[in-house]
Amino acid sequence: MLSIPTAQEARKQVDEMQSELGKKKQAEVAEAIKEAIDNLKTRCTISGTLPDALVKSLEDKGYSVQTGGRYNECDTYISW
Repeated sequence: MLSIPTAQEARKQVDEMQSELGKKKQAEVAEAIKEAIDNLKTRCTISGTLPDALVKSLEDKGYSVQTGGRYNECDTYISW
């Protein structure tokens, strides 16, 4: 028989996965910003979207964060 978690357990699993994704995206953003600076650029592009908390954190630090794309692809553009 299929084991179905409780709603509370399911929510906890989702929260943990979102937290882990946020950490990975944060590391990806930090690396992209460092690489752009090393190449004397004032912007970088991240494939996909960023978690809302990460966007807010970047904006609080003075970065401009925009999301856009073409066709079925979406990118995040960070500039300073």
